[in-house]
Amino acid sequence: MNRFPRLVLTTLLCAVAATAAHADVHPVLGRALCLAAAQDSALGPQVEVLLDRGVLDYADVPQVLNLPCEAGRNLMQTIVSGLHAENLEYVVIDLGLDPDAPLLEMAGERLTLQQFLQHSVVAGEPAVQRFARDYLRDFRDAEFNPNLVVSALMPHR
Repeated sequence: MNRFPRLVLTTLLCAVAATAAHADVHPVLGRALCLAAAQDSALGPQVEVLLDRGVLDYADVPQVLNLPCEAGRNLMQTIVSGLHAENLEYVVIDLGLDPDAPLLEMAGERLTLQQFLQHSVVAGEPAVQRFARDYLRDFRDAEFNPNLVVSALMPHR
């Protein structure tokens, strides 16, 4: 499986760390994240390195999900259209994405994960429709997504 080399990522981190603030993702770093999102199971390790180095913070997750990638898609659209289940599960479960918070931007609107996936079911190609439909079914299951218990206890903004 083709993965973004860790050495290149480390070099990028060193070059970008001084100019990247938590509120802004450097374009070079954004490109690296988009490349990782387009490869199954590649996004998690890359984001973990960025979190460990302090280049990203958990508060940056919405911005990262909305990074512009290729073909007019944002990072989340890249994950879903590429059918990258491991990357999607990483974002939702490991990064603790609140499925009820309006975090994803699409056509000038902020959507929740459920709304985003429902749009993918309606507008996507058949494989994307099945992928989104299956994920919609599974992500509301507390055994599949333990964050549901946590998000149910927290007030929504």
